[in-house]
Amino acid sequence: MTEAMQAQVETNFIEGIDHLLAQMEEVVQPTPHAADGAPQVLPPGATHLSQHRVRGRISGWWLTTEERNVQMTDAAGVIGAVLRSHRGSTTPIVAYDPLSKRIETESGSIYELGMPDTAFAARGRHVLRKLGF
Repeated sequence: MTEAMQAQVETNFIEGIDHLLAQMEEVVQPTPHAADGAPQVLPPGATHLSQHRVRGRISGWWLTTEERNVQMTDAAGVIGAVLRSHRGSTTPIVAYDPLSKRIETESGSIYELGMPDTAFAARGRHVLRKLGF
């Protein structure tokens, strides 16, 4: 079994998921340009949302497609996806900022992302990485 496959198998057990979530909780390190006052570089498709007012923080979240309630684990589909939690859902995502871990929705609301749902964290690693986790 390759190392990548072993890591995936380990996250399918509770202690492996806890380890994965602990790694994601680490603070995002600023780029070297942040110290000299130059703007931080965002990946293609991302938007600076750190200066905007946040409507709230959402924990225990996962992403789904708009028309179905199926978890979306494809990193290319973040824009247009719907963020859901046990408390409800947002309108489709129109922008995201991996440095501040924030999203902007179609309605104009900006949310800070807390820890994701553990099942989604195990399946949606590429999405989490794209969102700054």
